[in-house]
Amino acid sequence: MLTSLGSARTRTLVLSGFAAIVLLAAGGGALAGATDPAETTTASIIDGKVAFQVPPGWQSTTCMDDRTCAHLSPEGSTNPEYGVTVTLMPVDPDAPEGDPSMMLFVLPELPDHGDDGVERRTVDGYQAVRAVVPDGGPVPGSTMLMVLLDKAGTRVFVMCEGEGLDRECDQVMRSLTITWP
Repeated sequence: MLTSLGSARTRTLVLSGFAAIVLLAAGGGALAGATDPAETTTASIIDGKVAFQVPPGWQSTTCMDDRTCAHLSPEGSTNPEYGVTVTLMPVDPDAPEGDPSMMLFVLPELPDHGDDGVERRTVDGYQAVRAVVPDGGPVPGSTMLMVLLDKAGTRVFVMCEGEGLDRECDQVMRSLTITWP
């Protein structure tokens, strides 16, 4: 079984599980260019422990509760399935088989350059994985970033849903600053 962990099918299953977890936690729902500092707004979750830029012309609203989740979307948007969601995902000690998305951090075959839509990264000094959900996944074409905060498995998820969000998604992902715990 260990030899099959690096297969494309396994990565697709893990990414699909990763997307489903983010969707449940959030309640359903090109490189970033230089931005004018006067237009840059910062938002955060967990009392400022995870901070990020809000793209110009966008708003930050809470999802779930005001401490662990924020949803960013164009000002005036009412579609909860369009935008960028940043959420804290604590470890679920009652998960029967553990969290399948944690496999993304231990797969030795995981490429570093994203040839299959998955790539390893470092975000503010923390180990991270960025992925594009493949066709057949729960939210095909969505871009996700998972940042591992501690050995117990606490993570920050960033999920970008909707077409035409590449610039804004990258801005949020690249601007993450983390002070943990």
